[in-house]
Amino acid sequence: MADLAALSTRVTEALGDAVVDQGEARGTLVVRVRPDAWRTVAETSRRTLGFDYLSFIAGIDWMPAPIPNPVEGDTSTPAQPTDMTLGLAGSAGRFQLVARVQSTGQHTGVILKTDVDEADPRAESWVAVYPGADWHERE
Repeated sequence: MADLAALSTRVTEALGDAVVDQGEARGTLVVRVRPDAWRTVAETSRRTLGFDYLSFIAGIDWMPAPIPNPVEGDTSTPAQPTDMTLGLAGSAGRFQLVARVQSTGQHTGVILKTDVDEADPRAESWVAVYPGADWHERE
């Protein structure tokens, strides 16, 4: 496993002003990037940083789910947040995309995330960069 500080430096230098914020979660680097740089970040991740494997892409809705039919005194329902939390490296709003890319040779990886506009929830596709993104993006 690569040294996290060295990985952070390498990733932030390669991505430059696309980086909005970053942090560490359980030994994994999490980097939030500008929405308009999402596709470029994929290209840089693969070609410059050597992250040749895409583990997943998923959408996040930070809005807490309502508890359906709450029953007074029922303690069997799992605790649910009541306020919107934005996760590591923050968010500009309710929706984000998150992707995990890895280097099979260097045995390291990074989680990349970007904000998605609630009124226009679209982002550039990663399929041309990581063909396996096709399945994830359709889901």
